[in-house]
Amino acid sequence: MFIFRECFSKLINFHPYLLEIDRTDTAEFVQYTHAASPIKAAHDLAFIFDIDSSDVVLWQSHFAKLWEAWAIVGVLTLGATLVIFTSFPGSASSDRLWNLLRRCGVSVLCLTPDLITPQLQKTDIPDFPNLRVIGSTGDTLTRQQWLWAFEHIGQKNRPVINYYRDGRPAVGILGSTTSAPIKVGACSGPVPGVAVGVFDETGQLVSDHGQLAVNIFCPGFVSPDFLAEQPTTCQRLSRWATIDKDGFWFLLDVKDGSSTAKPLPMEEA
Repeated sequence: MFIFRECFSKLINFHPYLLEIDRTDTAEFVQYTHAASPIKAAHDLAFIFDIDSSDVVLWQSHFAKLWEAWAIVGVLTLGATLVIFTSFPGSASSDRLWNLLRRCGVSVLCLTPDLITPQLQKTDIPDFPNLRVIGSTGDTLTRQQWLWAFEHIGQKNRPVINYYRDGRPAVGILGSTTSAPIKVGACSGPVPGVAVGVFDETGQLVSDHGQLAVNIFCPGFVSPDFLAEQPTTCQRLSRWATIDKDGFWFLLDVKDGSSTAKPLPMEEA
């Protein structure tokens, strides 16, 4: 028991640093609160995308950002095979990506919305016999992008999983799953284990439209947001969302002036 406590103490006091580049290309070092971050990555990939050791995962994104290290650790923790695709040509006529999918036998394909946009006029996408899941890599697909991926990449018989991760908490916030109903362009709800809500500008929890905020500590959050022993405000996120009558979450663009909203009270975990 003493050995276990000593090892656990060292584990939770391990604070890895990673270089994060946000949407404005501003670079900063991000310190994780503890070593549970790799477990959170594997958790999200398993629950959201149904990835296991038999899968070949292609995670398309820019590998100068934090999330690519996140993908490498998460996929390999699950024992799956990772195909790294770090860039994409601007021409929509290129077949490099599709050839890579067929050659590597990719079963789970995760793409950025920016890659899909120039492809929207392309309809001659080949079929991929090994492909079973299509997903986004951290920002949700719009309705148009979702439908194109479902119809042309998925041949109308593979699920398209929207997944939203926020750079400040550095964890998955919203997502869909392969085992629950999916609505075009939406997320089914919060990622398992994440307490996220929609709040209005006065800090009141609402059920339809407002700013996303996480109000209970979750493994993988970065400091200093949740590193304090007694945090007093919840972590406001950069996005706003609408929840429809069926309980599906739709992300909206960043709202101007939202940073002036009052802090929200932190609930006790």
